Amino acid sequence: MFSPSQTTDDDSTFMSAALNYFFNMLDLASVAALVVFRCKFPMDVLSQPDNRQRFNIHVSRTLAINQIQQRAAVPRLQESVKLNITTVLKALLPAAKPIPQPPLAKVAQQAVKQKRCTYCPAKKDRKTKTVCNNCQRHICQEHSLCVS
Repeated sequence: MFSPSQTTDDDSTFMSAALNYFFNMLDLASVAALVVFRCKFPMDVLSQPDNRQRFNIHVSRTLAINQIQQRAAVPRLQESVKLNITTVLKALLPAAKPIPQPPLAKVAQQAVKQKRCTYCPAKKDRKTKTVCNNCQRHICQEHSLCVS
């Protein structure tokens, strides 16, 4: 009988082919982006013929920084994740402005007693200190949705 922990040669060949296809598509997309960039900015330093690798690094860092900054703006992010994001942003952007912290709601500033999530069945017994800003009910992370 086959279990999920076992792999066969066919499985690894399929995954290898799928990854090759994926990275080939990424490579083609980066070449297309470089062609468009060279047409739009022919005199830029990154438009020089030997700067494809620097162009790819610049594009990937720019996209990553935007994603990291959006992630840092999530109000219910764990403190350890916020600390890691701050460290990464300081390394990538030495002169970057600090990450804006969203203002805390009045309910979140008060010491809230831990209670069961009002949307989970009692059988799950999920205790939480998070309170909804609209209805003031206790909610777990599964039922919380950040609306900015």
